[in-house]
Amino acid sequence: MDFEYFLGIPEIDAQHDEIFTILNTLLEALASKKQRHLVGPLLQQLRNKLLAHFANEESFMDAIDCADQAAHKIKHKEMLQLLDDCIESLSSPGKAEGLGKIIDENLHSHVVEFDGKIVETVKDLFDTLRTHESSDKSR
Repeated sequence: MDFEYFLGIPEIDAQHDEIFTILNTLLEALASKKQRHLVGPLLQQLRNKLLAHFANEESFMDAIDCADQAAHKIKHKEMLQLLDDCIESLSSPGKAEGLGKIIDENLHSHVVEFDGKIVETVKDLFDTLRTHESSDKSR
């Protein structure tokens, strides 16, 4: 996984690494006629991993009162719906073309746009804590 997708939150970063590993394997399977039989199971594996990851991420966002939680949660639902649509489309011949690119773009933009807000909230919390500690020491 590219460094730009690391948030500095170990548990979430580890999950992102697993998700992008599955995604890369999926992209390889989509590009190879010999591995096309793996596409369905990989899509399901990716969906399951995202479902667990999103639950974890949403719990974390709730705990830190992350900005834009509602919009972030909507994006999670949209991503899962996209994967459901992709899984369903596999039953139609030729529908697998372009799936990888759509999923890849959505996942990458999600991490950059929405998960970055988690980092901003954590940084704000640390800044508030430092400010509070500094004011306590000056008393």
